[in-house]
Amino acid sequence: MADSSSEPELPNYRTLRELGAGSGVSAVIINASLWPAQPSPEAFVAAIDGGVTLFECSEVSLPALAGYLVQWATSDAAALPGAKTPSLALRVKVEATSANPGEAVGDALAAASVRTSGASAAVAVLVLELPSDLTTPEALRGVAAAVDKANLDGFCPLNVGIAGVRSPEGVKAFADALVQCKLATWSVPYGVASPSADADKTLEACVNEGVTMVSESPFRGVAGAGADPSMFKLLELVGAMVGGKTAAQIALGYPIARGAAVRADVTADDGRGAWEAAGAMSVSLGDEEMRVLEEKARASS
Repeated sequence: MADSSSEPELPNYRTLRELGAGSGVSAVIINASLWPAQPSPEAFVAAIDGGVTLFECSEVSLPALAGYLVQWATSDAAALPGAKTPSLALRVKVEATSANPGEAVGDALAAASVRTSGASAAVAVLVLELPSDLTTPEALRGVAAAVDKANLDGFCPLNVGIAGVRSPEGVKAFADALVQCKLATWSVPYGVASPSADADKTLEACVNEGVTMVSESPFRGVAGAGADPSMFKLLELVGAMVGGKTAAQIALGYPIARGAAVRADVTADDGRGAWEAAGAMSVSLGDEEMRVLEEKARASS
């Protein structure tokens, strides 16, 4: 996959986060869930070279990314002392149900395992996107029991994640209820332009439980419809203050500075977006930069 004419260099693994029953992973997670079935390898290679070690994929992009991992494992880069093996996370959506939560979760995991047969062994983290009726602490305990059973049945890896639930109580309830598996990630919308007391409390709960909270929407309020243009200008200014970083890198760097990881949306067209996202791990936001950003966020909310 790499250019054989040049010597591989060890990526700078600057910022690592815990990952359940495994080694640490990069604070930037590449969202490859919208990548096509046959994505260009350029974005994958650029992310790896930038120090990214976790890609979240969909059932569509999983086979290709699993193949890229096999190719990387046989490359000169993989043989470098200190090289960290990249891994994959797969998101599974559990449909809304009024039935037993264990049945809904078990059925979703079993079906996903069948659909991804042949590539599911490459999945290190399985992320559950839950319906609203399965997000209470009591329901999450039932989900945990179903996840443990799915692991024993061969449908789920040891590391699991939850997506979309802002609930510090839920983090503790789910983590404590797991027996076989380990809660690795807890993904919620969180960013410099979208402050939330619930998200802050969820982050604190994740830290207490040894879980990595993942910011799913770090660009919310920064770009797109309804965004505050002055926020983007401030991010550009802060980027200039900390050594020529882009506004996107500051938006990604803010949750990282707070102790979270970030799920970066990049295209698979080429490696530029992935390389820029990986560069957010080298952003160093001091007290003054954080104060300016947080004051603007509070004023915008």
